[in-house]
Amino acid sequence: GTLTRVQGEGSWLADSAGGGRWRGRVAQFGVGPWDGTTLAADAGPGWADARDLQAELEFDARGGLTTLQASPGQLRLADNVRLRWDEVRLDLRGPAPKFQLRADIDPFLLAPLLARAQPALGWGGDLRLAARVEIRADDKLDADVVFERRDGDLKLTDDNGTQTFGLSDFRVSLAAHDGNWYVTTALAGKTIGELAGVLNLRPPASQRWPTADTPIDGVIEARVANIGIWGTWVPPGWRLSGSLQTSASVSGRVGSPEYVGRVVGSDLGVRNLLQGVEVSQGEVAMTLKGSKAQIDRFTLRGGDGTLAITGSAELGANPGAQLELKAERFRVLGRVDRQLTGSGNASLALGPEQLKLNGRFTVDDGLFDLTRSDAPSLDEPLPVT
Repeated sequence: GTLTRVQGEGSWLADSAGGGRWRGRVAQFGVGPWDGTTLAADAGPGWADARDLQAELEFDARGGLTTLQASPGQLRLADNVRLRWDEVRLDLRGPAPKFQLRADIDPFLLAPLLARAQPALGWGGDLRLAARVEIRADDKLDADVVFERRDGDLKLTDDNGTQTFGLSDFRVSLAAHDGNWYVTTALAGKTIGELAGVLNLRPPASQRWPTADTPIDGVIEARVANIGIWGTWVPPGWRLSGSLQTSASVSGRVGSPEYVGRVVGSDLGVRNLLQGVEVSQGEVAMTLKGSKAQIDRFTLRGGDGTLAITGSAELGANPGAQLELKAERFRVLGRVDRQLTGSGNASLALGPEQLKLNGRFTVDDGLFDLTRSDAPSLDEPLPVT
């Protein structure tokens, strides 16, 4: 369960027309898990708590809140994040609420929050994030919000070992002025590559906030010079190689964005020597247009043969793909005791709730040696008594 606890004191000044004003101090405020009897440390860490908050509230004749003004204060969230504000004002009179906030989120460790949200995963590291928030909502909305990395890195430990992100940059910012919303992102890390984007949202003058129908435009750039750095995220024994780059412009609506650009990859490869898989010299070129992605070229080499993939994908509200595969003496397995080379054609249809595969393949060459130690064998005979 959840328990909210408030302790404080204040004074009430009644208004002759009804309603009144409450001015007071909240000595202690807490929200956290409830064990049925108390909000205590042994019931689990709290979600929010604050001390010595001072505010002034006005109410109308029906007891409804009309205005709120809080003095500078701070609130601790999840035992790790501290939100400090210089100014908080709320005015509920009129057709649209008016709001002012200036606040900072002090540098905090991200890993404990991720571990709390996903306890089954091994989140760790010393990555610290911080934020600055300035919002003024009147007839129009003016806002400047910056959320960024201060220092440190993030890592994840699982059955495959510990992988570090190698982060050198992480920043997300929002600037809303004169009816235009600008969202910028920057991400860089040795094990994830680089990502940068700028989006402009243009809600109409009658709307304070963007909606699914709000027009959007912008650009997105992503680059991974060597996707082999993602090798720490694949199962043991598998190796990746090659480079990948994406450049696209964004248009349309927030709820159904459209993309125009290219995805290009070269020298792509997948290898697992233990399993006898070695695919190399991969080349991919995709055109993004609207809500569709067209595969102009996608080829892979296995042994002396090739595998070619053509088709298109739908990236909109109903994602799906139509693909054609053509293999010519493509070596699927190349281990000493397991060898398989095949040729053929197939069509693959992917939908939100279904998959269809039709095709015909023939085996050009094959060898499976069952005399090796990993061949099937009978259990040991039961002892006779």
